[in-house]
Amino acid sequence: MYFFSLITPTYNSAKFLRENIKRAKEQTFQNFEHIFIDGFSHDGTVEIIKEYQQEMGESKVKIFQYPPKGVTDAFNKGIKHASGKYLIHYCSDESFFNSDVLFKVHQFLSENNYDWIYGKVNVIKGGNSLGIWPQKKIWKLGGTVIGNYILNFFNFIPHASVFYKKEIFEKFGYFDETLTLALDVEYWLRIKDKTKWTFFDIVVSNYGVEETAGSVRDREGYIKNAEKARKKYLNKFEFAIYKLIKFLANFFRKY
Repeated sequence: MYFFSLITPTYNSAKFLRENIKRAKEQTFQNFEHIFIDGFSHDGTVEIIKEYQQEMGESKVKIFQYPPKGVTDAFNKGIKHASGKYLIHYCSDESFFNSDVLFKVHQFLSENNYDWIYGKVNVIKGGNSLGIWPQKKIWKLGGTVIGNYILNFFNFIPHASVFYKKEIFEKFGYFDETLTLALDVEYWLRIKDKTKWTFFDIVVSNYGVEETAGSVRDREGYIKNAEKARKKYLNKFEFAIYKLIKFLANFFRKY
């Protein structure tokens, strides 16, 4: 069994994939499998993966193809195929921050028995770094009583920095496939009070953000899906607080 499973959904991802793969190959800790869930790409994505597979071996690099049904479905299929003790959803347009990420995470998890951890990401736009997130101390309190409560109202966890034990999916279920966005928020709200988790102070991934019409629509959809998730887990008083915070944040953003 591998220590890590990297799960990478792909659908016509050739534009980004070589960097994703390059950063995985550069890891000093190589006890991982790299699982690709491909939606029958036709832009050279599959050929890139097969080159990688030929170089590293079929037991380490695995590709499974299914009709595309969205990222939530792909994540869940990847989890089911994974044999690693810990999983990370390593999206095709993301890449590890440096070559020691998996080494340091392995060392930390081997010394501390956490169900899941989160770290930081390097936010990239137009090829340039906008900075490391999260930075404020308050966003690093995950797994504490205060951090667990704050997560009800603010998502301070970068999804590209999260490592999960595979067994928590077997215990608490998979991602909610009725959500195409904010599936991570729903999952964290589902498990945060029932699992042992914490912040690990390491930059895990380079995470790209681009301002396009599509990203604006995605942001609006993300907000709606996140609200749906919070309504499911928060009581009426907590949900009212969440709505007030969101209203005030939008109000002051305009002025």
